[in-house]
This record gives sequence, structure tokens and C-alpha cells, in this order.
Amino acid sequence: MKRSIVLTVCAISLATSALGQYVRINDKGSKSGLYFNLDRLWAYNIYEASRWGGGLRYDLWLGDRGALRTLSLEGYVGYGYSDQRLKWGLQADLQSRLKGQPHLFGGYFRDLTHDASRRIDRYSLSALTANFDFMARRFSETDRFYFGLGGLLGAATAVDAEVRYSRERRLFDQNRLFYPASPEERDEFPLYRLLEFSLAVRHKSGLRGELTVGGGHNDAFGTRDYFGTYGRLLVQWDTTLYRKHLYLHPYVQAGATTRGLPYSRHFDLGGTSGSPLLFSRALATAQANEFTANLFGLLSVKAGFRTPLFKLDLDFLSLGLCPRPFVVAGAAWGRLWDEDEEGLVWHDNIEMQSPSRGIAEAGVGIDGILRIGAVDWGAALVWRLVPPSAPYRLRNKEDNLTLLFTAVLVL
Repeated sequence: MKRSIVLTVCAISLATSALGQYVRINDKGSKSGLYFNLDRLWAYNIYEASRWGGGLRYDLWLGDRGALRTLSLEGYVGYGYSDQRLKWGLQADLQSRLKGQPHLFGGYFRDLTHDASRRIDRYSLSALTANFDFMARRFSETDRFYFGLGGLLGAATAVDAEVRYSRERRLFDQNRLFYPASPEERDEFPLYRLLEFSLAVRHKSGLRGELTVGGGHNDAFGTRDYFGTYGRLLVQWDTTLYRKHLYLHPYVQAGATTRGLPYSRHFDLGGTSGSPLLFSRALATAQANEFTANLFGLLSVKAGFRTPLFKLDLDFLSLGLCPRPFVVAGAAWGRLWDEDEEGLVWHDNIEMQSPSRGIAEAGVGIDGILRIGAVDWGAALVWRLVPPSAPYRLRNKEDNLTLLFTAVLVL
């Protein structure tokens, strides 16, 4: 990865996203609105490298009276620099005025899905350094149909129930990433057919949860393997607490699965090591796909100054200094069902390592060492802490220390 390119794109993306997730295109006087989705403009992962695209949403006003309020029609496209393939998706969402604001939604996409992802929130360009799957490597090419019903339970809780059918073509094995050059070559990779039910709950306090129940089979290397009914539960709490000139941002996540489910429904606890940026919600010193778990807990905390120690503005150069010291800490533990003494399991043609003896990290840094336009750039040092008996301990001390940049959007 060329750090200069990544940092430049990050700066552009952060500044651009200050406009908001959706930008209205048509006349604001109309009750029906056409919007451009800025979150679809750019993203990054190891498989695609930079991914460029766009999205449009049209909210059709259905009248001032009656049960139905709005029909939202949305579509997007994306194109990856490395895989050179087009991805797209369509969705319709019918919203009502009834108590609890129930809405029906459904759609289809042909896109890449991150295997073993522990993401609940949607990708957000305006919170770039919160996207902990920035260094994701393992993807499947997925065709998915989904249909669901959502609404509010009281003023603080939203619930979505969804049924989905997926055809997922794995684009990796234990050591390599696959970039198929033809449909015939693509057909040689493992294909998964999965039918699932998902229930997602979101509370305004930052507490979220997602329960998935499913089943299906995969065709690989001339054989068919059936998965029994499996379950997957993921919960998280993500909030920011303020007190005078200080802030505290705790992020907690935990999950559990049943036995025998596909690798793609496990939990990837790999971190963002190798990236020049410090990301929240992930272990900065763990490699991508270094850890996988069926049962896990993860904690990430950042605390620091809300206001700078001092300010120096160089308006004629569009530069400034506004240093804000902070500390970061993280920890994770997990296990795999039927793992050996080293925390290893071979399952679904993938070898997985759990952080069964734990991993932690601690760091210090300064945001706002240099303000360029709408972005405060800083730096941080993070130290990896692993028990001496752990098989994933790094023996060289210098390998445990990581120097990273920080980037904060100034709104």
C-alpha cells in the first residue's frame, strides 16, 4: 500500500463527507426528493483496493393523508480498482404513518460481502476511521435477495426483521485471494447457498444487537456439504461521553455462534495492522484475519481532550495547530468450538486461530498536530500486549510497537 496515496484519499474523503450522507439534488420545494449518497462515493479494502461509485435515492411522496407516507427507491454502483468488476444493488422501502412507523423493504444486490464480518453499522465515509474493516481481505461474490419489516418500539428502539437468500462465491483460500478472469474460472470456486432470518435491534443509547438463524449448503471441489441450522448473535455498545474539556469513547462488542456454521458466519477479530491510520473499534496491532472466534468479547476505549492545549491558525496557508492529547486501549478474547491447545481449528477449508489467551494493546497520541483544511492530522504510538505463553506472541519487541497517523474531521 502506498501510504501517500491512502492518506491523500482519506483527506479528500473526510473533507467531502462533511456535506452529509445524502445530498439533495432536486428542488427542496418539492415533497418528493432526489438524493445522492456520498457514502457510496469511495471505500477501501485489501481485495478491491480503492472502490469508487455512487448511489441515488428517490423519495416519492404519497400524499398528506392515508396510511402510506413515502416510497423510497434506491440504487447504487461500485467499481473496484484491483478486481475491476462492477457491483450494484437496488432497494425499495415503503414507509407508513401508522403507530410505530412500520415500513416494508426489499431488494437485491450483486456485490462483495466481507466473510466473518462483525459489522452492525453501515459504512460511513464521514466516520472513516471508525470503519474497522478497512483492511478486510476475505470476500465472497454475493447475489442476495432480501425482504423485511421494520418499525419503532417506543421512542428509543428500532427493530428490523429480515429474510434473505444468498448465493456466495468464495474469493479466497487459506493463503491467497482469487481474481477470476472468466465465468468458467469463477465457477470453480466454492459456492454457498444460504437461507437466513435476521432480527436487528437498535437503541438510541448506542446499544445494538443482531440475531441470525439460517441453514444451507456449499458446493466445493466436486462435493456438497450441508450445514445444519445455525445461529449467530452479535451485540455492541458504542457511545461517547463528555465532561467539560474531556471525552471518553467506549466501544464494546460480544458475540456467540453455534457449531458447524460456514466460515463466513464466524467472527473475524483481525485488526488493522499494516494501515497507516489509527482506526477505532479494532485492534491496531493485529493483522487482518489473524484471529477468528465463535465466542468473543472485544473492548476499545479512547479518552482525551475535547479542546486543544493551544491554537495557532495560519489562515494564509490554510493550516493550523490545535494539539489534543489522548490515550487508547483495547483488548480481545475469543475461542473456537473444538479448538486445540494452541487455539487452532481447521473448518470449512480454512485454518482459524482464536485469541484464546487474550490480547491487549495500549497507546498514546496527539490529534491536531497539523490542521489541513477540514482535517486534523495527528500521530499515535500503540503497543501490543500478549501473554508469553500465547502462540501468536510476537517475539521481537520492535514488532509490538506501531506508529500510526490519526485523522479527525473538523465539522
